[in-house]
Amino acid sequence: MARERSLDWYETQVRTILPLRAETALLQACLGTTQHAQDAWRDFLAHAGEPKAYFEAANGALKGLLPFVESSLRRNEIEASPAFLTHARVAAVREELRDQICRDVLCATVDALRGAGIRPLLLRGLGVAIACYPVPRRRHNHGIDLMLDANEIQPAVDALVGIGCRPVLIRVGSSHRAFVHSTGLPIVLHASLFELPHLVGSIEALRARSVEVAIDGRSIALPSSAHHLLHICGHASYSPSRRSLRWICDAVQLIRSDPMLDWSLLISAATKARLALPMSVVLRYLREQMHADVPETVIARLRCEHRLSDPLVREAIHAMRLERAAVSVHDRRARPDIASLLSFLRFRLAPSRQYVAWKYGVVGAPAIAACYAGRPIRFVLRRFAHVLRTRARVPRDRAAVNATR
Repeated sequence: MARERSLDWYETQVRTILPLRAETALLQACLGTTQHAQDAWRDFLAHAGEPKAYFEAANGALKGLLPFVESSLRRNEIEASPAFLTHARVAAVREELRDQICRDVLCATVDALRGAGIRPLLLRGLGVAIACYPVPRRRHNHGIDLMLDANEIQPAVDALVGIGCRPVLIRVGSSHRAFVHSTGLPIVLHASLFELPHLVGSIEALRARSVEVAIDGRSIALPSSAHHLLHICGHASYSPSRRSLRWICDAVQLIRSDPMLDWSLLISAATKARLALPMSVVLRYLREQMHADVPETVIARLRCEHRLSDPLVREAIHAMRLERAAVSVHDRRARPDIASLLSFLRFRLAPSRQYVAWKYGVVGAPAIAACYAGRPIRFVLRRFAHVLRTRARVPRDRAAVNATR
């Protein structure tokens, strides 16, 4: 019973990465059939109010979804305010222009890497759009992500610098290298499938199952649908970029585009990557809310492979909880048992060496030891600052309430 309570608590933590009610309705309007999409759009308006104001209030996080929304509104004959339709159509036109820039930069980058004897894998974004989306240019792409073997990173860096790409400073010890093309488009080279150090994913397994797609006359390798789905959902589990909601659209389009998706491969890869529990939660959401064709048996098998006995699995979930972009209201639903609460506190005070090295961008025992020593102090200071902000906010809140009386 205690173990089941613990599992339920960890699942609750993972659910904080999922979209909220208004966001779910918006995604259903984008991804559903005509009648379902129309009902979902009305539900979205009931929760969000005027759509243009809603998108603007998101501080740019959702603007990349606008071309897809505009396309869905036209396809499903959904009425919207003229102001929002104009706003969405302008975004769609911009995306068409950006799409060609992305393709040109991708081709130039791949040509430069192949000149150095490197054949990269294209992750997320443009590759998913071309392989899975009915109208690829409706999928917003703001950068290019390529995966290489670790020993190919330095030759790849030299090749990109040779075509005028500017390196971007990233933290020490990272397995990734970031660049900005002369067009302003970001390019990131990845030596591992995930950034969070607890999660496992090697290029050898991906290359063995990779598929080729044609982009402007060039053959470029993509991960298999199972590996790509794992990467998209796994990356969203800890990355602030998930606020864009495009990862949900990508996951649904991947599942729809491949009726022969290898679910057994997904289960084994997710288990090895320490993502079995997050994948079970995400796939259930896709099945129940997005009506994606995910077998119930796959969700059940992933849930059975959670392996909470592995301390790095538990720590990875704690890390996802801390690394997310914003605190979700779902957090209040957690009812931790003592063992789970102690596990979280242990992570806050004394996480693994690999997490500390990744979090603070340090290498070497002395630097890591200094980070350990400073964590309790930083925790106390953050709590103290939170209390001060809360107390400073109370008089303003009371004044606002009195003003409305």
